[in-house]
Amino acid sequence: MSRTSDASNAVVNACEQVLDLYGVQHTREQSRVVMVEGVAGRTRPMYFGKWVDDFGNVHCSGRADLLARPRISVSTAMPGCFERMSVPLWIECKSGKGTLSPDQRAFRAWVTENGDQYMLVHDDVRPLIAWLESHRVKKEPKRIIHSEPMTTGALDDLPCKHCGGKKLTDHTGTIFACKSSVKASALGKVWSPKLTTTSSKGK
Repeated sequence: MSRTSDASNAVVNACEQVLDLYGVQHTREQSRVVMVEGVAGRTRPMYFGKWVDDFGNVHCSGRADLLARPRISVSTAMPGCFERMSVPLWIECKSGKGTLSPDQRAFRAWVTENGDQYMLVHDDVRPLIAWLESHRVKKEPKRIIHSEPMTTGALDDLPCKHCGGKKLTDHTGTIFACKSSVKASALGKVWSPKLTTTSSKGK
C-alpha cells in the first residue's frame, strides 16, 4: 500500500472515530475493482460500488468513502421546539494534494441534487465536527460502557488502543495521529479510544 493510500485511510479512520463518538451510524462505501478468475482461467474485473447517474451513464468509481446517517435537530412549527430526523451525509476523504476525480465530482452532483449532504474532508476532521455541532447532533457514543454519563473532556481522556494508553491530546495533527515514537505496529494509526471499560465490581 502506498504512502498516499495510508494517509487517506488515516483520514477515513479519523472520520469514523468522530462519527463513533457522536453515535452516528455509518458504512464504508467507496468503489473498488477486484480481478477475479473467470471462464477458462481468464481473469476479469468485478466492480463494487457501481452507480448509474440520471442520464443512464454507468460509473464504476466515484462513490464517497463513507455514508453517515446523523440524526439532526430541525425546527418544528412550534417555536423553540425541535425534532430529530436522519439525513444521508456522504463523506469523501482526501490527504495531501488529493483532489476529486471527474467521477467523484459527478457523484457529488448526483447525490446533492437528490437533497443528500456531501462533505469533502481533507486532512482535517474539524469541519466534520463543526457540521455535526451546527446541526445539533448530540454527542452520545453508543459503544462506551460507563456507569455515569461522560463529558467531552472525559471522552478525550480515554486511552488510545493503538499506542499504549495515550489520550487525545497526546496525538498529533488535525487527524489526531499516533506519534511516530510509538511501536512500529501503531504507525499510520489515529486516536482510537478504548470504548469499553471493565467493571470494578468485586474488587
